Parts: sequence; structure tokens; C-alpha cells
Amino acid sequence: MIIIRYLILESIKSQLAILFVLIIIFSCQKFIRILWEVVEGDIPLYLVGCLLGLSISEFLKFFLPLSLLLALLITLSRLYVDNEIIIIYSCGRGKKIIFLAVIILVLMNAMMTTINVMWFAPFSSHYYHNLLWKVKSHTNLSKLMEGHFQKIGNTRSVLFINKVQGKKMQNIFFAQFDSKLGYYPFIVLAKEGEIHNESQSQQKSIILKTGIQYAILPQNLTVTNFGEYQGLLNNPMTYSFNIRYEMIPSLGELWHSNQKKFREELHWRLTLILSVLIMALISIPLSTTVKCRNRFCIYPIAILLYLTFFLFQTLLRYNSMKIESDSVLLMMWMINVVYLFFAIVLNFRDSIISRKIYWWFYNKFRGRC
Repeated sequence: MIIIRYLILESIKSQLAILFVLIIIFSCQKFIRILWEVVEGDIPLYLVGCLLGLSISEFLKFFLPLSLLLALLITLSRLYVDNEIIIIYSCGRGKKIIFLAVIILVLMNAMMTTINVMWFAPFSSHYYHNLLWKVKSHTNLSKLMEGHFQKIGNTRSVLFINKVQGKKMQNIFFAQFDSKLGYYPFIVLAKEGEIHNESQSQQKSIILKTGIQYAILPQNLTVTNFGEYQGLLNNPMTYSFNIRYEMIPSLGELWHSNQKKFREELHWRLTLILSVLIMALISIPLSTTVKCRNRFCIYPIAILLYLTFFLFQTLLRYNSMKIESDSVLLMMWMINVVYLFFAIVLNFRDSIISRKIYWWFYNKFRGRC
């Protein structure tokens, strides 16, 4: 038990360090994207931390198997290089003790992956998209800035304000190009105006006073002078929040659903859980091939195997509309089975059973060669 505890603790320390580095790197990339939307005025600054925290669950889907793979490689390869593994074997402990420690680590990581992909990640994804939808589909006066062209809500509307005083606006340029709402494109210039909120319909409109409207019709251009003009900024019927299949937290709902996307999402989540076992099994034989001079050569091989596995799986997942549903699920599990079989074969290539099989084939076909 002391040796098993030692192997588990060393692997956990390495995995936490790798996981922390991976999350920091990809969080910085996500942080830059969110900051870009803040600069564009689509997201308020106070939501940056919340959106960044909700993205971590998506990172963990892919980083838990990768961090376990690299952690086991680092721990086991160091034991081989420092000859600690020879001391463990000389104490009468065979390779079974390594497999036992790896199985415990796999169970711990599989449990965390299951909690993440079945409950935590769907909840985070739902809250993330719901928050973005609410922010982008609602415009408030505090967001409006002087001297900037700003996109209004989720429509193709642009607003420019020369000066803002309280709830009043002066020297306004307003243009709308969204033909989906049933309007022709038009441009409005006004001396003053304000944003008006409809409490019952939750619509937002802009009220402009003393200006000119230029309407771009199919055949000509019309110019209209007005004393007061009201234009819609958003349409609640247009911006319905759709529940995406990756937001469904209930395993039973995914299991009993006949929808193609829900079935694919269920098998994708099961694949993410199974990938923890596959990556852990691959790390054991790779670590035994380590020598002092090529200790770091196994890491590119391990990362290549990991990237190949998830590249094929993600290609199948996101191109499923071009392929029949049953074919996608079959190919997805074929990749899982091939990788699992490959990992098992690598682990048992030096076992007593594999040597007996080898010598049986050798003695049987030796006379024929």
C-alpha cells in the first residue's frame, strides 16, 4: 500500500501541475476573445470573470484525459530512469502494482469526468449561452457611448451619438439594415432622442425628434422630414433562446430521446469518459520504453496519439449532418475499440501469456519456413 500510495501521490501532483498550466494557457486565449467583445461593446466588463469561469468546464472535457496521460508518463518514466522501478520489482512487487495504481487513478479521473460531462458542463454551457443571449439582446442607455458607432442588440442596426446628457441624446445617426424584420434599409439623422422601454412587451425602441429619414427602396430613394420618429431596436419574437443539445444535463433524457443530435451527444459524453481509461493504458507501455538519452521523445508520440483520437472523434461529431446517424455512432465506437485494443496489446506484449502465444506460433510455423 505504501508503494501504491507513493505512485498515486506522485501522479496526482504531476497531473495537477499539468492541468493548471493547460487551463491557464487556454483561459488566456478565451480571455482575449472575451476582451475583444468587451471592446466591441457586445459584453459589459463586469461579466468577463463570470464568462471565463463558465468556460473552464469545457476545457476540462479534453484536459483531464491529456493531463492524466502526461502525468503517468512523467511519473513512470522518472521511476524507470532513476531505477526506482527496479527496486519495486526487487521487493517482490511485479507490474501488477503499477496497474493497480493506474486503475485507482483512472477511477478517480473517470468519476470527475462523469460529473463534469453529465452535470457541471451542461449547466455551465446553459448558463453561459443564456447570459450571452440576455446581454446581447438587450440594450440599455448606460452602455451607449459618445462618439462611437455601436451595434444595437442582435439586429443589424447601428447607432452613433454625438453627445449624451442623462437620458437625452443629441446629434444622432441611426441606420438599420435588417430586412428580416420586414423593413427596407434606412438611415435616420436627428437632433435629439432617447431610448424607450416597453415594460409589457419587453421591446426597446429609440425615439428621435426633428430629423430626416432616408429609406432605400428597391427602385428609388425616399427622403422624409419628421418631427418625431420611433424605431425598434429589438424584437423579442426574433430572439428566442434555443436549448442546445450539449446543455441537456439529464442522462435519462439523452438516453430515451430519439433525436439524432441527442443520441450523438450521449455517445460523445460516454467517449469522453472512456478516453480516460484509454489514455491511461497507453501511458504504461510508452513509459517502459524510456532510456536516459531519449526520455522526452515519448511525449510527442503520446500527444500525437491523443490528438489523433480526439481529431477523429470531433470530426465525426461536428460533421454528423453529412453522415447518417447510425454510421456516425458506429464509427465513433470503432475508434474507441481500436484505441482500446491497441492499448491492451501494448500492455501485454511482454507478459507471460503473450510470450507463450509467440513461442506457440514460432514452434508451429518454424518447420514451414
